[in-house]
Amino acid sequence: MKKIFTFLLFLIPLTLMAQADKEPFFYVDDFLNQSVIHVEGDRDYGRCQALRLSDEWYLTAAHCVYPACKRECDVVVELIQHPALKAQVEVRHRSSDPKVFVPREYEPKRNKSIRSDMALIKIEPLPTNHYFFSAEEESQIDYPMFLEKLQSSKFSRLRQQWNALHGQRATLLTIEGSVARHLQQPIAVPVFSGADIFYQESFGQNFFYFPQLRYYMGKNFGVEKGMSGSGVIIPGGKAVGVVSANLEGSGQIVSYNEADQPISVLPYDVSFFFFTPFTPKNKNFIEATLESQGTKRSNRPYFAKIGAHNAAMVDLKVEEAFEDAPSVQDIEDTNLR
Repeated sequence: MKKIFTFLLFLIPLTLMAQADKEPFFYVDDFLNQSVIHVEGDRDYGRCQALRLSDEWYLTAAHCVYPACKRECDVVVELIQHPALKAQVEVRHRSSDPKVFVPREYEPKRNKSIRSDMALIKIEPLPTNHYFFSAEEESQIDYPMFLEKLQSSKFSRLRQQWNALHGQRATLLTIEGSVARHLQQPIAVPVFSGADIFYQESFGQNFFYFPQLRYYMGKNFGVEKGMSGSGVIIPGGKAVGVVSANLEGSGQIVSYNEADQPISVLPYDVSFFFFTPFTPKNKNFIEATLESQGTKRSNRPYFAKIGAHNAAMVDLKVEEAFEDAPSVQDIEDTNLR
């Protein structure tokens, strides 16, 4: 008896999911340095997320800002979202004064793959282009008044979040070498719902690295629209990459008898999740951009290699299990959006 597998692969937009009930490896505090962003340029790209690298820089997915920011765009980063108190920073990207940086190889007309789906956003230091709002005053307030209100006992959680957004640098774990690897630890991404932060967790699923495409991929665990650009976190709060997209496969499995006659048809739907890791090339993009913008070392993220306990070589059996994973041509023939 033989089986024929047919896949129709297409990328779907990414939507919010509720947090899983179990919390064995992660804490909400691991995600306090992540924010929601809104991008407005030639067309409205809606909502994404971003990982704060330092007091001057955020990291997000390139498809969240390109081509909206190819010439001019405005990016709003929500630092604190609460019904009673809000804080945000506006980034005005212009050709004459760039604030949004995308790897050259990402440009869709040149290369439709997601292998460099990362972008950097430079923000101004406090309080430049920062805006604060109070429900009590029903208007915008200045920075000193915002800090005064933040001291209220009812805002203790917000105060913790605000402190996490300042004076701290993210740790990014890099992957090196050309061999296929898989993460042996669970990963999680944040989910923002109003003033609350939750997270979606993989619960020990395997995620495999494909050197040709330079992305990690595994079965989707609830990552959907609105979560693109967020940092992908392992236990301990370190980031291993940036959320890129979902990939869905659908089709049917046809079984044949010895006379090559079809005897059964079994439809299937499979959803994959993939994210862009910190490869040497992506690490160089981050470091070179920050260097070119005169960023002090004290305002740059930490880099560390993924240790042997985090990754291992993929053996033949694993590769066979993922034999229907998308090829380079599959990705390049598909619009990321």
